[in-house]
Amino acid sequence: MTLENSLRHLSAAKCRQVEVAAMPEYLARWKSIRTSLDSRCMSVSAVSLGVPFYYSDGKLDLHSKSKTVRDGTLRFVRRGIEFASRINARLIYACSMTRGTPEERGRTLENLSMLVADCAAYAERAGVRFGMEPFPTGELRTISETGVFIDSVGTDNLGMVIDTGHAAITGESMSQSIRSSFGHIVHVHLNNNDGKRDLHWPPQKGRLMPGDFEEVLRTLRERGYRGNMSVELSRPRPVVRRVLESRAFVDDIISRLDRPSD
Repeated sequence: MTLENSLRHLSAAKCRQVEVAAMPEYLARWKSIRTSLDSRCMSVSAVSLGVPFYYSDGKLDLHSKSKTVRDGTLRFVRRGIEFASRINARLIYACSMTRGTPEERGRTLENLSMLVADCAAYAERAGVRFGMEPFPTGELRTISETGVFIDSVGTDNLGMVIDTGHAAITGESMSQSIRSSFGHIVHVHLNNNDGKRDLHWPPQKGRLMPGDFEEVLRTLRERGYRGNMSVELSRPRPVVRRVLESRAFVDDIISRLDRPSD
């Protein structure tokens, strides 16, 4: 589905905020994309680098052993940051897709830290927040690992995007991890899967139960979270119905949290 068709469907589902992937073919089209968004009264909550990283066959990697790959990745991320700024997004995020051997981990994290610090600084100059998202097969698998990494980088312009589907795969306690890393969380993805693959199913379908999402939302509320949350779906069909059903599922949980306890 083209981006234009996606926006048309999401507009029909009464979405007013969307995420946009920084696909290479989009970066030069920022004017037409912004016009499309504006015509539908849509704003962009975040720009994702994860999707282009995933489909790059290793050509985009923030901690590659190859300096050539790292340098190329840094150039691409900077273009993505400029794209995010031009379509008025305030957050752009990336993730590590692959994990090396334990013996390589120290050098890998050093490479990752240097490039992420550079990206966060470049993003700050562009008026954009830079984020890292834990990914089950990457060097930063869990919320807790990512929180420790962000502390080590030591820049105020670096935050964390958490994903319920990723946590379902790693098996970590989301409420506990949210509490320990809360100060870094800048964005939340709500989706589900079979506990093995990153399928981006609607939150109401999969391994995670309604009570799991209620626990996540309650913990975020208790900690005073004021950022954005996105329902992140992969190839939903029919699009409008699945988006509306997913939003209704989340809204129902929020309404239960709003009710006074007995």
